[in-house]
Amino acid sequence: MIMKKTFPYLVISLITLMIINTACTSFTQPQATSTEMPDAVYTASIQTIVAGLTESAPTLAIMEGEGVVDNTTIPTVELPVPTEFVFTDTPLPTETPTVTLTPDYSPTPQPTDTIEPSATATETPIPELVYQDDFSSKIGWTTTGGTNYGFEFINKGYQIFVKVKDVPIWSVRTNTHQDVQVEVDVMEVEDSKGGYFGLVCRHSGGAEFYALVIGSDGFYGIGKKGSGVFKFLKQGAVPPEANLSVDEPNRVRADCMGDTLSLYVNGIKVGEVQDSDYIKGDVGMVVGSRSKGTVTALFDSFAVFSP
Repeated sequence: MIMKKTFPYLVISLITLMIINTACTSFTQPQATSTEMPDAVYTASIQTIVAGLTESAPTLAIMEGEGVVDNTTIPTVELPVPTEFVFTDTPLPTETPTVTLTPDYSPTPQPTDTIEPSATATETPIPELVYQDDFSSKIGWTTTGGTNYGFEFINKGYQIFVKVKDVPIWSVRTNTHQDVQVEVDVMEVEDSKGGYFGLVCRHSGGAEFYALVIGSDGFYGIGKKGSGVFKFLKQGAVPPEANLSVDEPNRVRADCMGDTLSLYVNGIKVGEVQDSDYIKGDVGMVVGSRSKGTVTALFDSFAVFSP
């Protein structure tokens, strides 16, 4: 009796379970749209994954020593180009220097003989004295004179005076020299403030010579006499370092070398000029006036040197 009552419920329950099972099976197992086998579907999926991975792979893969060519286009990557190159002064590497060990002890070098340096410059030859006169013998020089000029041995020397303006009076020895150095001590006896006195070189013909003179007022001049005219080639003031004296004799020196005429006072060169008209001649002394009045000069210790 009980079974009869429960049987319909069992049938209903079974049918319900079958419906539910059918529905669940339809939901969980989609219908296959391809006739491919499961292995083929799996293989296609793997190839799709591999293709995706190889899109960014190099076109040429090295696999077990064989080259596999992939025609996939390589993406172009543009790098920024620098607009300016900055060069530095970094020196190139040089060879590594060899390290030399310094000994703790170094022997002191022994002194050697000092070698005298050899002379390279040509020494100026010392002039040779060829004539000198202190006028004590009172010979060898003229002693004539008149109202306007005169020559005489006096006061242990040789004296010349002149009263004519711009006319030099000279006395020479007849002894020809070409290149010559002449010296004499001279002082002015009568201060005329405008006279000159000194030396003569290259005198010839009685009217041609060079005169190198000074004055007690500080004047110096290098003159030339020729064709009846006397003129100064150069004139100026004796520099202070020559120590020109008006009370004591001054040493006057005339160098007539080649075409150069040089005047020295107390060992100091005060003037120089070039002239090549006269080559050789006699040497002597001269006195002259640049203004009105009498000029008197006393000479001593006359000397002539040959270079």
